[in-house]
Amino acid sequence: MHYMLSSAENRDKMAQYLELMNSGSDGGAAFAEVFGLSDRTLKTTMWHYRRVLMKVIKVDFPELPLARIDFTRLSRVEGDFVLDNAALKACPSPDNGRQLLQRVQAAAAGARAVDFAQVTLSRAQIEWGDPRDAMPYLMDAVRRDPHNVELHYLLGLAHLKLAKNQVGDNREQLAEARTSLTEAALLAPGTPWVSYALFHVGIMDPETPPEEAMGLASKAWRQGHDVSAFARAAALAHAWLGDSASAYRAFNTLARNDHDPNSAAWAARWLKLLEKGVTRDHLLAAMRDEPLVSPGFRRTYGDAR
Repeated sequence: MHYMLSSAENRDKMAQYLELMNSGSDGGAAFAEVFGLSDRTLKTTMWHYRRVLMKVIKVDFPELPLARIDFTRLSRVEGDFVLDNAALKACPSPDNGRQLLQRVQAAAAGARAVDFAQVTLSRAQIEWGDPRDAMPYLMDAVRRDPHNVELHYLLGLAHLKLAKNQVGDNREQLAEARTSLTEAALLAPGTPWVSYALFHVGIMDPETPPEEAMGLASKAWRQGHDVSAFARAAALAHAWLGDSASAYRAFNTLARNDHDPNSAAWAARWLKLLEKGVTRDHLLAAMRDEPLVSPGFRRTYGDAR
């Protein structure tokens, strides 16, 4: 097998050999017919190949570090919020999201001293309620636990949501969002939803170089390749940058995704628009118009704009 894979010529012959084998030919006879090697010739050729032509590469593998597993015991009250917190992270439909907010809000009212309950409530308020309701707790929690990535992310997301919904000058909210999200990115550089949120800050902030923001969209998609929202942002960003190959790859990836028909229709529409020609201003407006979604493997959009 090593000999058959050793050169392009031998690989072509191997394909012929496998066809004969699949048709029921004897293995030895098929090998002799295709490669012209049998009996003494086969033995001599293999000996020469092993002693002279075969290349052996030795690679030193460093020892892998031992995995450290930490278990955290949840209190009974914290346990009551585990499923709702997971559901909020899974991008529920609007109806389910609003129901989650009502349920978590009622339950968290009796657990004001339980951080996990309040973090879950904050996430629900940011996604499905008024982000301002989450800020008092998150600002206090960040002061108490400055190395918590989730807290910085949620606080930045709250400011970003307010900036997107604000009419008029939103520079202060964008600055606050950038500060919190940048801290989250420093604490966890490989987190795709942080890169995605920073991308939205960048495309909304007129003082940010657009190229810098576009790179964050591509980074988010590399870090979370199975999230349609990241692919949509990356596709538009690559088109804005003039990187046609990367843009078409992203759009086609979405167009072939049978599990997300709305994004597939959206991508097919954009592929037609790109053939006709689209201005940078049009692409930037489309990026700003994209819904700001929380991380999740699947997302159901209300339309296929």
